[in-house]
Amino acid sequence: MVILGMACIGSVAAATTATCDENVIHSTGSGNVIGTPDRAQITFAVGTENPDVKVAQQANAAQMKKVIDALVSAGLPKDALKTTGYSIYPVYDDYTKPLLDQKVRTYHVTNSLTVTLHDVNRTGEVIDIAVANGVNQANSIQFLLSDEQAQVLRTAALEEAVSRARADADTVAAALGTSVTGVKNAD
Repeated sequence: MVILGMACIGSVAAATTATCDENVIHSTGSGNVIGTPDRAQITFAVGTENPDVKVAQQANAAQMKKVIDALVSAGLPKDALKTTGYSIYPVYDDYTKPLLDQKVRTYHVTNSLTVTLHDVNRTGEVIDIAVANGVNQANSIQFLLSDEQAQVLRTAALEEAVSRARADADTVAAALGTSVTGVKNAD
């Protein structure tokens, strides 16, 4: 769940016999709304090892291609799949020896893929498909708001903040035996 909070500070003028510039009530309001994420980003990877770096790379590429093909076959658009990391590093046979005395045992190749979903309900399905087709590292899952959803929630929070600030100003004015005649400033 995502919670958005907004604050609105305003000055309202109260009607009295004195000039408006001298009679100001400052009030603050806050608004909180709860929204449900409508986007998910899943990052996972394929890791392979082989004593020959080229063989490790080729095996990795083949395994990742199988994952991508399966995700596309499941209806995900290709532009929802992005390579977000790639690394090759040696794995040594004996880390207790000085670096110059160590021999490379294998090479480890990792290829990371980030999948952006516009239907968060498919998150589990996508993970299952990826694992069934060769993913062997899960890195992260993030649930997000689209720009459109974030704007809707922000607007609702601002409306709530302004409503609370106005209600507080009206309460103060009534206690002073006057009424709010307008808004002088809203920040």
